[in-house]
Amino acid sequence: ESDPKRKEIQAKFDALVAKDKENRQIRKERTFMTPDRYTGGDMGELKKKAESLVKNDKKEGGEPLRCTIISENWQEQTVEEWTDTTKTTWRRRTTRSITAQVAAKTADGVRLITVALAKDKQSDGSWSALYGNLHQYSDPMLESNVNK
Repeated sequence: ESDPKRKEIQAKFDALVAKDKENRQIRKERTFMTPDRYTGGDMGELKKKAESLVKNDKKEGGEPLRCTIISENWQEQTVEEWTDTTKTTWRRRTTRSITAQVAAKTADGVRLITVALAKDKQSDGSWSALYGNLHQYSDPMLESNVNK
């Protein structure tokens, strides 16, 4: 307990923890939503899907407060790939994707969650139902910044 080196290391560690806490608060204050960049006619459908993905994700989600579509347009990509790890079926898949942000009230405060939305091209040329997922990480933000 009276080891001076240990006390010095503990003091430095405590200072780092305090600085980290301060930095996290500053980051929270500086986190804002990106405004809508997309203007397509399906914007309502996209926002509704993004909000439902956030609301229904019990682990990472929460109660949506606001949603924006931060991509200017759909991004389309065609790839050739195996359908699974058994490598028994080869396919050509065309997917179009777009990105949304949802500010949501969660168990540990308000968080800014990025949501990937996509549709796959069907064999008849039409697009599949909209699907998506939450990005792995979200950012804490102040509730007062949600509508700024």
